[in-house]
Parts: sequence; structure tokens; C-alpha cells
Amino acid sequence: MDSVSEGLDTDGLAALDSRVRLDLSALCYPPKNWVPETTRPNGDAVSDVVIIGGGMGGLSACFALLRAGIRNLRILDRAVEDREGPWVTYARMETLRSPKQLLGPAVGMASLTFRAWYTATHGIAAWERLGEIPRPVWMDYLIWYRHVLALPVENETNVETIHPDGDLIKLTLSGAGVDKGAEILTRRIVLA
Repeated sequence: MDSVSEGLDTDGLAALDSRVRLDLSALCYPPKNWVPETTRPNGDAVSDVVIIGGGMGGLSACFALLRAGIRNLRILDRAVEDREGPWVTYARMETLRSPKQLLGPAVGMASLTFRAWYTATHGIAAWERLGEIPRPVWMDYLIWYRHVLALPVENETNVETIHPDGDLIKLTLSGAGVDKGAEILTRRIVLA
């Protein structure tokens, strides 16, 4: 994390991480994968879902799918790790336009809300003083969200083409994360 995160309450964050793990355990997360495995006749692996984009939308879609028992999935993002989405790259507003109370990508878990993270890292008094969420702080939250849930983002991976391949979808990839021209197959795609 960058300088925005300096001085965070690491004890509070460790306690929140433990709470998230306990909450996930109580929900029997992750459930068993219920989707039958698919391979091509030549043995090529087939993902059930490929999520293109590892920002907030991609992360929350991934977590929702994992909670639903769809575990054979991938998240691809062209950015380097911790730079996914617009928050610390091309967004120009200083703060989010959304009120701080919105649940964001929590997918129904109080311990995954921005409020839970912010109070764990900055304290309740800081939460009360906070008017709008600075975008770099939001990015710090999303980085924590990704790591506490161990979401499998494959960074520096570009999707060059998307084509039908029988009843599947073929994606051609490039970037530092893969061999140029690498192809993968999936049943479904989420554009995030």
C-alpha cells in the first residue's frame, strides 16, 4: 500500500481480518464447487467464468460467485497489482461521489463494508469525522478486500480477443502475466 495507508491501526486491521475469517467460516465459505468440471476432448481446461476487470466490480462479482459455489473462475486485469480500476490511475475527482454509508462490495457481510475497514484502521472518531471517501483511501480498502478474501486476480493480463468456440468462449491473452497469444476457454464472461 502507498503513503495513504501509513499510520493505519494494524492491530485493528488484524482483528477485522480475524472477524472476516470467522464470518466466512460461519457461512461455510467457500462452499464446494457445484458446477461439473468441463474439459475439451484434447484435455484443455475450461473455466466456468472469466471476469475481465479486477476493480471493484470484478472483485465483488468474483466473491458473489465464490459464495454461490462457482469456484472454477478467473479474474483478469491488465493493470499491475494494486492499481486496478480508476481510483489511483485515471480518476480525477478527489473523493467518491457516493455517501460513505453505502455497502459497496460487501455482498451482505457487515465485516466487509468500508465502514468496518475504516473504523478498524482509523478508529470510530475518524469515521464520524469523515465526510466523503478520498479515492486513494477507497483503493486501500479494495486492496484489503481483495487480500482478505484471497481473490485470484491475474494482473498484467490483457484480453485481446473474445470469440465463440462451439458452446464455449475463447479468449486470446497478452501481457506480462501470460505468453503472447495464449488462449483460454470459458463458459461465461463477466465484463467488469
